[in-house]
Amino acid sequence: MLSTRFSLRTRFVGAILLVVILLSAGFYLAVSQFIEYLEYELLATRVQQELQELVKDYETDTEHEPHESEDIWRYIASTDADIPAPLKQVPPGIHDDVMIDGREFYVGRQDVKGSHLFVGIDMEPLERLEERLLALTVVCTVLGLVLSWLLARLLARLVTRPVDQLAALVSHADPKWHGPELAALFKNREIGVIAAAFDRYALRVKELIRREQAFTEDASHELRTPITAISGAAQLLSADQNIGPIAQRRVQRILRASVQMARLTEVLLFLARDDHATDQEECDLHQLLAEVCQINRDLLGDRPLTIGLIIEAPQRVRGQAGMIASLVGNLIANAVAHTERGRIELTLRPSRLIIEDSGTGIAEEDLARIFEHGYRGSNSRGFGLGLSLVARIADRLGWHIEVTSALGAGARFELTFPVPPPRG
Repeated sequence: MLSTRFSLRTRFVGAILLVVILLSAGFYLAVSQFIEYLEYELLATRVQQELQELVKDYETDTEHEPHESEDIWRYIASTDADIPAPLKQVPPGIHDDVMIDGREFYVGRQDVKGSHLFVGIDMEPLERLEERLLALTVVCTVLGLVLSWLLARLLARLVTRPVDQLAALVSHADPKWHGPELAALFKNREIGVIAAAFDRYALRVKELIRREQAFTEDASHELRTPITAISGAAQLLSADQNIGPIAQRRVQRILRASVQMARLTEVLLFLARDDHATDQEECDLHQLLAEVCQINRDLLGDRPLTIGLIIEAPQRVRGQAGMIASLVGNLIANAVAHTERGRIELTLRPSRLIIEDSGTGIAEEDLARIFEHGYRGSNSRGFGLGLSLVARIADRLGWHIEVTSALGAGARFELTFPVPPPRG
């Protein structure tokens, strides 16, 4: 889990700093041990030598007066009573950390001919040297960490540069691009393997897109012929004076349905092609809503359900009429599918369209997923495609959808849309 929360560059820098910290800690411990060893070798050995010389001189001449030096003192006590208080507890041998007048001494003692011979070296100069060495070690360690951090960042940037380049190329990759494969741009093995894997994946995506576009174009092309035939036949029947009013209403229903089918075919084709040329078209939304409402009223039959339309402010919107008709039509069809009786009402306000129904409503756990492709809620009666198409069209048009609902309380879809500037 830790590795997934940090970037590759951060982990690289962290790994280098961890190694440097461990090495620095080892170096610090090594210096400390070396100083301790040096202290023993210098002081203990010298005290031992000085004590041996003092013993030798005393054995030769018991009246020998020990000479004084700048950094070492010598003392001979003829009796136990002559031993200074700080030295009374010092047994024969070499001893460190003997406190005399608040200072530490390395002290050696040897008893010769009933006398007590002492040699001592002040440890303070060596202690100061030890402190300076340890302080220098700390400073070097801190500087080493800072330099290591800067070097690690530089190395991390160099190491991850191919990854960043690959990520930049992938993020701007166009499925329609037919340039050189990414693997050819990265010769080093690790990044080259990733680039080659992406090339293979991109090839599969291109093939899927090609097949989808081919299917959509073929289906749209093939559907145009029967739709045109249906529309033409319905227009001929509509012009026939020999058919009665009931037949005329049915013919008009066929005409409206054929128009809806033609629009839906164009919508699917435009969505598949991602053709943005139609985004500059404009249409009268209030008129389009009236047509869509009438088409859906024809599909109600004898159901105790009405579809109402309230135009508070006529609106002209940017977008292909077929796409907007399909968006609104699918929302109405969804409301019809979940409303057995009552009313479905569309209200057009400035920059806003509200579609409300008195149906079964949407469960709270389904609200966040109703626009997912193929998702079917607990009360769904369809295939989970209509609202997915609504979301795709709204995204393409730049419309925003908000849904509020509760089980048994109906549903409310509110669409907000940009209004094009008035024509000059």
